[in-house]
Amino acid sequence: MIDFKKRLTESLVISLAILLILGGLFYYFRADILKRVEKIENYQKELAARGDILNKIYELEKEQSLSLAYLDQLEKALPTESEMVKLEQVLQDLARKNNLNISFRFGVLNEATDQEPQSYSFNLVLSGGKTSVLNWLEEFQNLNYLIRLEQIEFTQNRDEDNNVFFDVKILGRIYLR
Repeated sequence: MIDFKKRLTESLVISLAILLILGGLFYYFRADILKRVEKIENYQKELAARGDILNKIYELEKEQSLSLAYLDQLEKALPTESEMVKLEQVLQDLARKNNLNISFRFGVLNEATDQEPQSYSFNLVLSGGKTSVLNWLEEFQNLNYLIRLEQIEFTQNRDEDNNVFFDVKILGRIYLR
């Protein structure tokens, strides 16, 4: 009987030792698995964040390529001060083409504000027939400059031969870069 008790005790001790070792291994591996799961979740969040960043970069590059066309138009519409000299020649060429007399003068340089870019005021006087003036105004409107007309004054006159002609006085601004 002592032998049986001894064997039973040894079996119980060995079984408890095995259970404790297995329990310890279970908690160790469980903790290790939880740490790895947490790392995997963090990696997934990081990958999702990187994916969002890549999508935003792609969208920004797409918008940049679209905006380059507008930037080119803006640069053409807003000339530099040195390019402003060309405007007078362009206007005179339009007037010659439409058989008009023109007088053009730049005015004051207006500094840029929060609402408007830098601009030059100008005075312009045209003289000629009605259709010529209207054609000139239409072509003037289609120029690649950003121009704001502030005042237009039409005056109908007659020459010595009693022919009707118009004097058109225009005050405005042309915007610069």
